Amino acid sequence: MPPETEKTGTCGRLLRAHRLQAGLSQERLAQKAALSPRTIRQIESGRSQPRASTLKLLAEALGLSEADWTALLETALPDSQPSTPVVDETPDAAPADVPRQLPAAPRRFTGRALELTELDAAVGEEPLWIITGAGGIGKTWLALRWAHDNAGQFPDGQLYLNLRGFDPDASPVPTAEALRQLLYALDVDPSVMPRDTQSRAGLYRSLLADRRILVVLDNARDEEQVTDLLPGTPSCATLITSREDLMGLTATQGARQVRLSVFDDTEALRALTNQLGEQRVKAEPDAVADLVRHCGGMPLALGIVAARAAAHPRFPLSVLAAELQDEADRLDALDTGDLWANLRSVFAGSVRQLPPRAEQSFALLGLAPNGGISAHAAASLIGGKLPETRGIMRELEASSLAEQYTPGRYRTHDLIHLYAAEQSMSELSATERIAAQRRLVDHYVHTAEIADSALLSFRERHDLGTPAPGCLTTPVPDRAAALWWFDLELPNVLAAQRTAYQHGWHDKVWELAWLLKAAINWYGWFDEEIEIWTAAAESAVHLDKARARTQSHLYLGQALLYRKRFDEAREQLKQALVSAEADADQPNVIGAHYITAQTYQLQDDPAAALPHALNAFQAASHPDSTDFMRGQALNLLGWNRALSGDFDLARGECEQALELLSGNDYAEPLAEAQHNLGYIAQRQHRHPQALEHYRRALELYRESSGGRRTEEAKIHDQLGDVHAAMGDDADALRHWRQSRDRFQALNRESEAEVVAAKIVAEEKARTDVVLATCPKQDGSGTLPSPYDVGLWQSVSLNSVAWTPAV
Repeated sequence: MPPETEKTGTCGRLLRAHRLQAGLSQERLAQKAALSPRTIRQIESGRSQPRASTLKLLAEALGLSEADWTALLETALPDSQPSTPVVDETPDAAPADVPRQLPAAPRRFTGRALELTELDAAVGEEPLWIITGAGGIGKTWLALRWAHDNAGQFPDGQLYLNLRGFDPDASPVPTAEALRQLLYALDVDPSVMPRDTQSRAGLYRSLLADRRILVVLDNARDEEQVTDLLPGTPSCATLITSREDLMGLTATQGARQVRLSVFDDTEALRALTNQLGEQRVKAEPDAVADLVRHCGGMPLALGIVAARAAAHPRFPLSVLAAELQDEADRLDALDTGDLWANLRSVFAGSVRQLPPRAEQSFALLGLAPNGGISAHAAASLIGGKLPETRGIMRELEASSLAEQYTPGRYRTHDLIHLYAAEQSMSELSATERIAAQRRLVDHYVHTAEIADSALLSFRERHDLGTPAPGCLTTPVPDRAAALWWFDLELPNVLAAQRTAYQHGWHDKVWELAWLLKAAINWYGWFDEEIEIWTAAAESAVHLDKARARTQSHLYLGQALLYRKRFDEAREQLKQALVSAEADADQPNVIGAHYITAQTYQLQDDPAAALPHALNAFQAASHPDSTDFMRGQALNLLGWNRALSGDFDLARGECEQALELLSGNDYAEPLAEAQHNLGYIAQRQHRHPQALEHYRRALELYRESSGGRRTEEAKIHDQLGDVHAAMGDDADALRHWRQSRDRFQALNRESEAEVVAAKIVAEEKARTDVVLATCPKQDGSGTLPSPYDVGLWQSVSLNSVAWTPAV
């Protein structure tokens, strides 16, 4: 044992003298001071340098006067401590009363660089931090990784306590018990442990005063469980992990939060690689990609997958990926048989803590698609008022079971959603499930009606009936909001249509198809349109509505036409025509001939299209037909004449159509007539008139409630052609670029490539002109003007697919 230093020896001898004068043994003094006998022995022997807070407890237990207390304290002041600290026989051993309670640091730790940096910046600045997130997201791993990396910042020790707030097989640790464990770690003798919680909390804060200790409180249930466990001094730091957001601590204690999200694909792949080895991962990239996707970036799921794969190192990873393929069995595949490595038990721990109404609502959310649900849709599903629903969603969000990823919209992690779906089947009756699904379907039907009315106020309306009790609709005040709603909610509306079909609610299947029509035209959702109208056609058979059957065939034929499935399209249109003629339904007779003509137009067969255009015009000549119907038919006929090369007759018919259509509020037919007249003028080399018609058509398409972004792209291409024919190269390039960009935005790559070729050809031609005027090596040639130099720079910077050799 090394010799005593003067200072530690003096402090120890003085304490011993006071103890003996008081007639106390070391054990009795330890009891009175709520310290361990070991602490007393170490101080008196000079092996431990006591803290001021420890000496204060001893002075109070000994009943020392102020002067004696001051003298005792002076013997331990740091300004006279030896330059070489007193150590035990074991080199680098920490003093025996310094707690080192951190569990082992996680091996193969992956990711979280941003969060670690954020926590690093907190040392010495913010004493209280909360790591929140869903069960299985890696909160404890992050807390332990950071705590081990920064243990040196806390020379007086690190306390760790698992509060078991969401354990699958244990109740949360009561605050009084948590304090008992922490005090015991601080060498408080159990025999003198205060009995009540507040006395324990006071003693705990006293022992931490003036120390620099890290307290890690893992798996906290709520604010009440941890409030009395917080140190009362800023020299200590506290790191809490919880599935709850513990906003009360943020509000009252100024706590800072680190909310963990799932890994992105890169981090998830790195996590699997760290566990399985680079060679095995690289050997099956497709299977690994499937594993990453099925785990949804959740660290616990990735860990379970890695553990299962490591247990069978010779099994191909594709076998495990196949087990995860089916959503119905995915949670079974992510089960190791251990409660601590079982996603169901982890999620159950969170759900078990919810109030009954929130727990039921969580199960109901399992009936909805998981792409994101609005507050109004959630209220319809739950069957509650909007304020109540928002409160419930806040509870789910606070428990990390849901996320409000944008104001008023919520979603859950895919694996949590699968668990919610299981809960809906086990915890809800069939009656409850069906009623909730009907409310949700009605929400989308009736909100789609509001949105469609904002797009096309004059469109034919159908009686949708009364929404199910408890159904709420989302406000859609104008056209912009309607387009936004359709774009955002399309996946949910499609899911609602599938749900309606499964339950045999055939009227709702057809109504949703009809109400999506305008939005489909605007956004070009032609693949989805086939699915939508196929379901509508199958449901229409069960409806006593002839027009519904006719229009289902009609619009399914149109959807097939847009995907160039011409034979299938004409078969559907033939059925629509037979049905419309049998029902004397003139508008749909016209529509069937109209769309049939389009199928032949797209196949460059105007001769076959013309008879259908004539039939459409003849049907529109019926006395009951409106000017709108006649105008539409004339416009179609004129377009087919133009495609056949009869431009003079086509021009007259399209001009007459424009006159008939000008009295309606629907901009799109007017745009089509102007578009046709622009094409005719272009083919007749009447370029100024072509520009005027195309520009007017472009304006009308933009005004159109239905919207035709594909047509806008085509018109920009045609405007470019006209400007090029007039020698306006700059304007030609401007319109072609707009056309190319619009086609690309619509994923119409073949059309975009055609336009891009025009851009490249025009830029090359302009560059060749500039190069022809530049001086040659032999001194010939013309010095380029400043304009030509600017043009050369412009071409070099903007060329898409061709760069001139230098």
